[in-house]
Amino acid sequence: MNVDPEIFGCFAFHAGLVTLKTLCMAGLTARMRFKKKNPISREDAAFRKADKVGIGKDEDVERIRRAHQNDIENIFPFLTLGFVYLFTGPTLATAKLAFRIFSA
Repeated sequence: MNVDPEIFGCFAFHAGLVTLKTLCMAGLTARMRFKKKNPISREDAAFRKADKVGIGKDEDVERIRRAHQNDIENIFPFLTLGFVYLFTGPTLATAKLAFRIFSA
């Protein structure tokens, strides 16, 4: 059960990138919701009196929300399967290629 430190470093780097991107998308989603005055719930609308809840969907908000949802759905399989993949003894070039394809 030995893992090559270079391959683990490559995995850790790409896992960090994907995690950071997912966290940034959460902030972008919130920012766009406030910018477009499109809160997700009545509790969020209570902070800003001008907001109207449930009055149509803004396409820009939905685009960012779907991108964030896609990141959330894909990060856990990547982290899990990528970690398991480390124990299969891949070559460094193959591992780099696999991690780069996913995180691109």
